[in-house]
Amino acid sequence: MKDYTLTVQTDDYMDIYCPHVPWIGSAGTTTRPQQPPLTFRPILHLVDAEGFARCDHTRGTLRWRCDRPKAPDMPLRFAEKFQLYTAFSAGYEFLPGKHYYYISTPLLDNDKKCFRLRVYVRCSKDDEKPGGTTPGALQDPGGMARVSSASSLCRPPAMLILAMTVTFWLWKGMA
Repeated sequence: MKDYTLTVQTDDYMDIYCPHVPWIGSAGTTTRPQQPPLTFRPILHLVDAEGFARCDHTRGTLRWRCDRPKAPDMPLRFAEKFQLYTAFSAGYEFLPGKHYYYISTPLLDNDKKCFRLRVYVRCSKDDEKPGGTTPGALQDPGGMARVSSASSLCRPPAMLILAMTVTFWLWKGMA
């Protein structure tokens, strides 16, 4: 299966739409199909690089469950916000310059194939160092985003700069 790479920056959203069996109508009526077709009900996981390579969902955490393919009005939709900080215990924090890996459960039992999505979080234009390049601009021949030293291309968050400055002042005052 082909792997896909999506490049985002902090505070971007990614919408996930689950497979959906629409209501079927004839002569203007809407009714449910008597025998729904076999539907794919993926369970999506956020995994590490090895879990991504092996389609191994045990190497990560369950992120979303697409378990209602016959929802009455529209498909289930989940949203991921790529943010540096979250106040929610179930939320995730995404750092610029890193890859994150999403996979679905295997399509069939004992199948090693799965849907895969690699997400690269690049520096926002505001975080780019003067004279530097954004990590998303660096590409390998296969078209997969990659960065050798992404942390050197992004400025640290303002809170980190403030914390480092205060720590330095306190340390200097003690000496």
